Amino acid sequence: MKPIPAFEILREPVSSVLARHGIRYRFRSEGGADWYNFDKCPLCRHEGYQCGVCESQGSDGRLHHSVKCWHVADNGFGTDTPPYEDFLFNIGELTAEQYQQIKSYRSGQSSRPAFPTPAKSTVFSHSARSEPLRLLNPDYHGKLRKRLRENKPALDYLTGRGLHISIIQLFGLGLSEPYVSRKTGTEQADALVYPIKGRDGRLYNKYGYYNVPGVTKNPSANNGWMAGEVRTYYADAASGKKAIFVCEGAKDVWRHWQALQDSSLASELLLVTSTHGSAFPEEWKDPAFWSAWEEVYFGHDNDEAGEAMAAKLGGFIGRDARRVVVPKDLGKDWTDFWQNNGGDVREFTQLLEEAPVVSLKVSSAEDQQSLGYGRFAYRPVNINGAFHNGHLYYTVQVLNREIAFEEKEGQTITVEVERLENVVIRSDRTVHSIKWASAPKGTREKDRVLRLSDGTLIDREPQANKYGTWSWPSIKAYLECKSTSRPLSEILRDVLAHLKSSVWLPYDEDYAILTFVVPVTFAQSVFDSVPLIFLNGPAGTGKSEMGRAMARVCANAYICGQSSAASIARFIDESRGFVVMDDLELIGNRGAEYSDLVQALKLSYNKTTAVKLWTDVKTMRTQLLDFYGVKMINNTQGADQILGTRMLRIQTRKIPENIKKEFGELAPTEHSKLIELRNELHTWTFENVSLIGAKYRELYPKGTDRSDEITAPLKVMAVLSGDTELHSKLEIALTRQKQRAMDLDDPKEVMHEALKNLIAQGYDWISITHLVLEMRSLINQDYGKSFTNEIPQWAQPEWVGRMLRSYDLIDQHEAPRRHRVFGANLRFYPIQPAYLEEVRSFFAADGVEIPVGSRQDPTDFCQVCETCPFRTLACEIMVRRQEDEKRNRQQMTHITRGH
Repeated sequence: MKPIPAFEILREPVSSVLARHGIRYRFRSEGGADWYNFDKCPLCRHEGYQCGVCESQGSDGRLHHSVKCWHVADNGFGTDTPPYEDFLFNIGELTAEQYQQIKSYRSGQSSRPAFPTPAKSTVFSHSARSEPLRLLNPDYHGKLRKRLRENKPALDYLTGRGLHISIIQLFGLGLSEPYVSRKTGTEQADALVYPIKGRDGRLYNKYGYYNVPGVTKNPSANNGWMAGEVRTYYADAASGKKAIFVCEGAKDVWRHWQALQDSSLASELLLVTSTHGSAFPEEWKDPAFWSAWEEVYFGHDNDEAGEAMAAKLGGFIGRDARRVVVPKDLGKDWTDFWQNNGGDVREFTQLLEEAPVVSLKVSSAEDQQSLGYGRFAYRPVNINGAFHNGHLYYTVQVLNREIAFEEKEGQTITVEVERLENVVIRSDRTVHSIKWASAPKGTREKDRVLRLSDGTLIDREPQANKYGTWSWPSIKAYLECKSTSRPLSEILRDVLAHLKSSVWLPYDEDYAILTFVVPVTFAQSVFDSVPLIFLNGPAGTGKSEMGRAMARVCANAYICGQSSAASIARFIDESRGFVVMDDLELIGNRGAEYSDLVQALKLSYNKTTAVKLWTDVKTMRTQLLDFYGVKMINNTQGADQILGTRMLRIQTRKIPENIKKEFGELAPTEHSKLIELRNELHTWTFENVSLIGAKYRELYPKGTDRSDEITAPLKVMAVLSGDTELHSKLEIALTRQKQRAMDLDDPKEVMHEALKNLIAQGYDWISITHLVLEMRSLINQDYGKSFTNEIPQWAQPEWVGRMLRSYDLIDQHEAPRRHRVFGANLRFYPIQPAYLEEVRSFFAADGVEIPVGSRQDPTDFCQVCETCPFRTLACEIMVRRQEDEKRNRQQMTHITRGH
């Protein structure tokens, strides 16, 4: 007998067949036969190279093939060894005619087919990319239906949901046969099975499954499941229908069909659903699919999941669709509507007529985790140095070495590969990678969603900070819980020593401000606002050196040189740390782009105002840059015209000659020690981020008027340090900062502020001379030049004495005390106790405890003249003291020579 053409395909090498259909496989040779194991089986759709085709050469020299498909319940054949021709027909290699020829030849009955002859129209394809389905195998399907008929609990479950036996038969429901899963090793049986109904209304050899509570053994899911691609399940033939109604599942299709079959809607309304629950067939995403009907209805359940599915599907169809829901008073789903609450066709028709048009729902970002599906507000985070959901994040670059698999000459080999990777350290000692979320095919690159592996939505790929100051050995020790950081007070004492050995400052309290600024730079993203530090003083007074000294101990520090405005802006955004800027007035006067930079800096103290859309005037490239963070800015002019009130002013002056030697003998901190300090501060911050955040919220809760918002981070660190001496000096320095905004034309206000300063420093006895010097200091602090004849009349001792008595600020019932201070015979007066309490309460309202009355000696204000803050304020004591010291030196010289 002459071989028929179909048999030529049967004898063809399977590798050629698989290649034509794009089926990936792994090859292995075993026992004289060759196995081609599928990456994804075309029959059961399971992955993992489990199923395959065995090819061997017979004695006649021809190739023989056998199929092994382990997942019987999903392949539709009822056996794990379906015939090879069934496999070829399933993948589309054999035509229906060729398939029938082979079946007839094998049965020896060429005149009568052994399998129903499928005409071309019966091979149904859902879309160009769907695999063709075969018509139902009546023998195998009959077994499944018989199993259901004989299982009373399963039938009771269906009839309990209101389904008639006629409907069970119409849709071909059955129970699955037992089979053992190769993957899990467990036996599954008695799941409710239903064959796919195609667009032509006929049943096909592909099954969906439902769990029958108390009947199904080891169900794959609590509700329903199906293997393979997502398909459309039809209640009957689509032709002639005017409207389409999308159900949430096959159970709803059956129940709706039963209720509507004797009404006019039965001939007008097409019921469909997806075979895979919330997943949609590819054809549903094409507007052309929906164009065949006059009306489209979405009948998903009346809950959040149903709303989400309807909204999502509404975005695909390219036209209006109407949302039909079960009224809350009639039940939670359509089974309740038709069965328990007496719903009828008339009422259902009314629901269709009154159904509103589907509207896309955009939920708030907070709903993303709870809602699951839908549209959400897009609020990504710039994760570089961020504080998010109670955690700090720090990006580092690592070397990733791993094993990869490659196909070479038909064999799978392993190779070692390497790449650089940015990972993000989170403050709970976990490490997270970056991943692009799965997106629908055809999504534009700019519309892809980027997340950390912890689920955080981010706006850009995290980049390792080129100015990063946390070393990898320290990070590794932190991740492994091997890091040990000292108490914050001990760390800050080392920072203070470093700053004092670097630059001399005329006001000792200013070192406290700078010391507490340092830990703030490591945790600045925890705070809503941070201070800007303004260094002001004549040329050559150490402004630049102080900037360098701070940069050596602050987080991710960057010192701006004479760069373009665009470069400076980009560097600030990249560093996400401490930034030092020299000669800001020069920058501000270099053109429009630099003026924009200065304006950005003005707002950079606050998180909400620090993000700015920046345009590079050379390239015209627009970027969203974040200017937020602590900065140190210096110049030689006043600050008011540049950055206003959002700065803390640190005065610099030339170091006096007589203390140069003493200052020069201070040992600078070793470079290695500074590196250790920064690592220690990074570790301390990550270990205590919750504590920092909690204390900040406690002292400065949201919704309150934060008049001291820029000093809040410093005060939080001062409280956490527990160092009372440093904390006290900080408060004194900040108190002096406040006077910058007072009205210098109001004599009474100046006097009151000066007296408050002295009380805050611990004095409860004062001399008129001391108070006058403090007042002159307030008048002078904004000018940065030597005092000559600029003191107004009201800042003279006589006027001040009269005002103290007039306003009852000194206790006149107690006699004054006299103390001789370097030739000056001074009277010291007790401050009125009521006023002391008033000042104490004033500071306590801001959460500050001042050391009232802690100065035992009221003459403590008179220190070494060269380091005294009052030395340029026409101090009468200084003149006498210098004369006394000069006479003493002369006497000592005379005595020495006499000996």
